[in-house]
Amino acid sequence: MTVLLRRALIIGVVLSAAGVGVAAEPSPVVGGGYVSPTHLKVAPGQVVTVFVPGVATGIEGPIHASGPTLPNELAGIAVTLHQSRGTSPLPVPMFAIEPWETCSAGLFLACTSERLAAITVQIPFELSTNDPGGTVIGGSEAMLVVSEAGVESAGFRVIPAIDQIHVLNSCDTAIPFGYLGSPCEPVVTHGDGSRVSPSSPARGNEVLVLYAFGLGRPVGDVSTGSPAPAPIAIEGLRVRFDFGVSLEPSVPPPDGAPTPEYAGLVQGLIGLYQINVRIPEIPIDTPPCTGAVASNLAISVGGPWSFDGARVCVEP
Repeated sequence: MTVLLRRALIIGVVLSAAGVGVAAEPSPVVGGGYVSPTHLKVAPGQVVTVFVPGVATGIEGPIHASGPTLPNELAGIAVTLHQSRGTSPLPVPMFAIEPWETCSAGLFLACTSERLAAITVQIPFELSTNDPGGTVIGGSEAMLVVSEAGVESAGFRVIPAIDQIHVLNSCDTAIPFGYLGSPCEPVVTHGDGSRVSPSSPARGNEVLVLYAFGLGRPVGDVSTGSPAPAPIAIEGLRVRFDFGVSLEPSVPPPDGAPTPEYAGLVQGLIGLYQINVRIPEIPIDTPPCTGAVASNLAISVGGPWSFDGARVCVEP
C-alpha cells in the first residue's frame, strides 16, 4: 500500500479559500496539482497530496494508513469533498499525513518556513465531473475542506475533470516524503516488470507498461479508498508515438490514434492505473540512446480532457 503514498506529483501553488455552500475559515493553502497554477484539477479516483498550514501541529513524523481500506480520518484530521452536483459532502479517504516545511525542499513557488501538513488522499469516484472543454462556470463546482477535531480549518476549490492524466516518474516517489532528484525518469517497464532504460531499451512490437494516476472513472465497479478487486478497464484513451532525440510528449494523440492494449486500475492497489502500449515498428534512422541521447521516443497518452506521457529509449 505504501507504494501509492509516495507517487503524487506536487507543484507548489498558493490557493485561497472558496465556497460551495461551505463556511470554511479563510486560510492560505499550499497545495498540489498537475497543471493549473491557481486551481487543482482532479478526476474521480485521483491520488493527490495537498499541503495545509495550521493543522496536525502535534505530529512529529509521518502517519500512514494501515489495513487494506483507507480511513476517512488520520491523527484527528479529515478531508471532505463538497460539490454543487451529486452527493455532498463526501468523505475523502486518506493515505498518509506528514509534517512538511516548504523551504526544506526548495520546491515551491512561494517559499515559507511555516510548518505544513502534507495530506495524501484519494478523490472519491463519486466526484461529479464537467464535460470536456467545459469550465467551472455553469458546470459542476467542488471544494475540498480540511478539518481537525471536527473544526473546519481550511478549504479550497478544485476543478472536476473527467480525467487528469499523470504518468508517474521517479521524482514522484520522493514527494512529499523525500528528495526531488534529477532527471525525473518515467515509471515505464517491460512486460517482466524491469525498467525501460538506455541500458535496457524497448524494441519494436514490444508491449510496455506505463503507470499513472488520474485516468478517471473505470467501466466497472470500484469503491473509493479500497483496492481494485480486479483489473478494471478504462475506456476512451489514445496513444501517440513520436520518434526523435529527447522529444517531449507535447502533442495530444489525435482522434483515430491507436488505443492502448489495456488501460485500467491495477488489481490490489488503490487509485493506481496501468497503461499497456505496443511499440510500433521503429524507423531505421532513429538514433540510439547513447551519450547525450537520453531518449528517442516520446509516448503520449490522451483522454477526453487531458494527456501526459513519457520519454523512453528504444533499440533502433
